[in-house]
Amino acid sequence: MNETIPLLRHALSSPSAFTPEALVSAVRTERKLLTTNVPQVCVLDFDGDLTDWLLAKNFAVPHPSWACFHTAMSTIEVNDAHCGIIARTIGGPYAVLIAEQLFVSGARVVLGLTSAGRVLESLPIPSLVLAESAIRDEGTSYHYLPLGGSNRSVKYQRISCCRTPRCGIAVTLRTCLDHRGAISGNSRAVEAARPPGSARSGNASSVPFRISSCTERGRWDRCSCNKCH
Repeated sequence: MNETIPLLRHALSSPSAFTPEALVSAVRTERKLLTTNVPQVCVLDFDGDLTDWLLAKNFAVPHPSWACFHTAMSTIEVNDAHCGIIARTIGGPYAVLIAEQLFVSGARVVLGLTSAGRVLESLPIPSLVLAESAIRDEGTSYHYLPLGGSNRSVKYQRISCCRTPRCGIAVTLRTCLDHRGAISGNSRAVEAARPPGSARSGNASSVPFRISSCTERGRWDRCSCNKCH
């Protein structure tokens, strides 16, 4: 059955015909950008709310040499260190595209920040959910990792500092359900897929973690802001 589905027939060990290095180089050439690294820590702000607020308060400034055809990067200063932030990179394929370019441009850690739906009713709202594993119900991750069989959850590295935030919002480590659209997961599928205590994290909730599982370009960690039901 799997052999008849194009999505599952990728030669995962073969190099890609389209590389992020070539894409970044093309942007730099066309726009005459300097070859400088981006900050080592970058945030993909999927909803864009944080970026909008930082820009409105003049806490963020444009990054002059971020080489990307599709996005703009702003930089902020946190504890005397510069961090990059890119708004509205929602969707697994899009997030992966930007993350790959970040890693070849000098980023060492990429954080994904998004809003998320809630499966577990005991999960407080608002809260911060750090995805420690995911159930794959989307398409992008199959370009990076093979079918997981019965072991559908993939463990990720954790961000220890996220356990004790200063904002007073509850923080929890959860398994998230990665599904193909923001409202496409039907109730039966959600109930069948979720392990006890899981929290649904919506479209592209953990797809780009696959990069760090199969490359040495960097580490991707994700924190989900569970601000809506």
